[in-house]
This record gives sequence, structure tokens and C-alpha cells, in this order.
Amino acid sequence: MEKRTLFIGVTILCLMSTIAQSNALSAYMTSSSISISGAQDDEDRSASREAREAYRKAYDLILDENWPDARKSLSTFLEKYAESAYSDDASFWISYTLEKQGKYEDAFKSYQGFVEAYTNSKYVDDAESNMIALAKKLYQMGKTQYKIYLDEAGEDPDEDIKLQALAALGQMDSEEALPILKDVLKTSKSKKLREKAVFVISQIGGNEALETLLDLAKNDPDPDVRENAVFWIGQEGGRESLGVLMDVFKSTQNQQVREKVVFSISQIGGPEAVDI
Repeated sequence: MEKRTLFIGVTILCLMSTIAQSNALSAYMTSSSISISGAQDDEDRSASREAREAYRKAYDLILDENWPDARKSLSTFLEKYAESAYSDDASFWISYTLEKQGKYEDAFKSYQGFVEAYTNSKYVDDAESNMIALAKKLYQMGKTQYKIYLDEAGEDPDEDIKLQALAALGQMDSEEALPILKDVLKTSKSKKLREKAVFVISQIGGNEALETLLDLAKNDPDPDVRENAVFWIGQEGGRESLGVLMDVFKSTQNQQVREKVVFSISQIGGPEAVDI
């Protein structure tokens, strides 16, 4: 009986020792894990501060309009902190420095790479707008391949980008722009886009543009579009437009459109202005 009791006691002591060792090991591993995690957090925070400071110094050169040094500093920043929260900022401003230095083709390609690499960046709209301005400039310099980009940008789902592209096309090539603008007016449901298209058509000028405005003034279902068309006819049209304007005045009951017709006819002048 005594031996049995002794055996049980020894067994219990061994089990307690094993449990204690296990708990100690677990506590040590947990403590080590916390220490490693804390050290990693400190390291990450330190790296973040370094990146922020490095970016700030590079950006200060942008503010100083020191384009060559800014580009060099931003490029160095990207090499060292490619994964930082400021990588898209640095990439955008590198493109901007190229543009400011008159390296238009390099800037265009740099913006293009930026848009592809940082699709969710807050700078994407700015980059695309700058690309349109550069494409227009390069086309006017005789680099006709950039007109393709303007054509493609005219089909961009982003309204603001599409409007900028159409405006650029309208300033360069009315034969190319008018069919696109007519299609926008026919298919788009965006009020902002359609009204802007009317303005761009008015700036193109010429007989076909005027005929398009006259058709819009008489037949477009949107009274705001008709009103805008009537206004621009008054600014751009001649006496040949008076007959259509009189038809618009007689056929519409929309008071704002009628008032705009009266104003446009007064701008053109002639006996019709007195009669109405």
C-alpha cells in the first residue's frame, strides 16, 4: 500500500513539473513573439518616418520649381522606398518635372506608365488631363501618332477626360471632331456632356458646325441643349440662321428657349429682329 501511494505521488510530481515547464516555455515564446512584433512595429514606424522625410525634401524641390534636381531626388526616393505610401506621389511628380523641362514625349510616356501602375491613385485624373494636353501639343508639333490617343480618349468613360479630349480634337481637326461630337449628342444621357459638346461644336466653326447647331436648336428633345445651341448661333451665325431661329421661336413653348432666340436674333440683327 505504501509503495502504491509513493508511486502515485511521484507520478503527480512529474506531471506537475511537466506542466510547469510547458507553461514556462509557452510564456517565453509568447514574450519573445511580443518582443519581435514590437521591434518590427518600431522598425516599420522608423522606415515610414524616413520615407516621409525623404519625400518631403524631394517635394520641396518641386515647390522651388527646381525641375532637374526634383526629378533626380524623386527617382532616388522611388529606388529606395518603392513600397512606401508616397510612391505614387513621387511617380506622378517625376512625370510633371519632365513636362516642365519641355521633354514632352518622355513626360507623356511617364504619365502613361503612372496611370497603368497606380490605377487607384488620387493623381490619375490629373495625369490623364496632362496627357491630353501633351498629345495635343505633340500633334501640333508634327507628331501625328499622338492624335490616336486623342481619338481614344474621346471614348473614355470618364466624362471630364472625354470632354477635354473632344475639345482638343475640335481645336485641331473639325472633320474628325464633328462626327464624334454628333455621336455624343445622339447617344449620351449625360446632360453635362451634351451641353459641353454643343459648346465645342460652336468653337469649331464652319458651315457644318453651324448646320449642326441649327438642327439642335430646332429638334433636340432637351430644352437646355436647344437653348445653348440658340445662344451660340447668335454668337457665330449669320443672317442665313434667322429663318431657323424664327421657326424655333414659333414652334416652342419653352419660355427660356424663346427668350434665347430673341437675344440671338438681336445679336444677328436685321428686320426680323424688329418684327419679333
